[in-house]
Amino acid sequence: MRLTIGNCLAGSTGVLALVGLATPAQAGTNSGQLALGAQVNRAGSVSTMDLNFGLLDTHNVTEIDAEGTISVACISTTIFSIELDFGNHALGETRRIRNADGDYLTYEVYRNASRTQRWASLPVQSRNGVIIGEGSEDFEAYGTLSGISPSTPVGAYSDQLTVTITF
Repeated sequence: MRLTIGNCLAGSTGVLALVGLATPAQAGTNSGQLALGAQVNRAGSVSTMDLNFGLLDTHNVTEIDAEGTISVACISTTIFSIELDFGNHALGETRRIRNADGDYLTYEVYRNASRTQRWASLPVQSRNGVIIGEGSEDFEAYGTLSGISPSTPVGAYSDQLTVTITF
């Protein structure tokens, strides 16, 4: 039903009166557009807790172990693998940490506490995981720093690994 609004001037008082007149609706069509969209994400994130070998006693140890954590969070059920590259200072597939003077120490990162399964970027050296529904899971990274001796040059050594999650 269409509502028509009109106005009238009543006398000299200047009062405005509104009158509504109803008229029958007329058949007709009109069209518009409704935008639709969807996005599918396998949203996942990764965060890390550093693997830090600490202050080294170069007179009493030749290697030292440390642990770090890689955390994966997903918003829906997800099957994934986690790979680590060889780091910024690698020589081929040999991982190395470096100090400011360009001195290196060799280290390795493992998937298991007994340090027998290397964690790297090859499929057989990656970690696999499944998160059911929304949730997260932590994966321990086990590191061993070797080549420590009384002649190890002083300095702060560091390296950075890239963690890649494949969904």
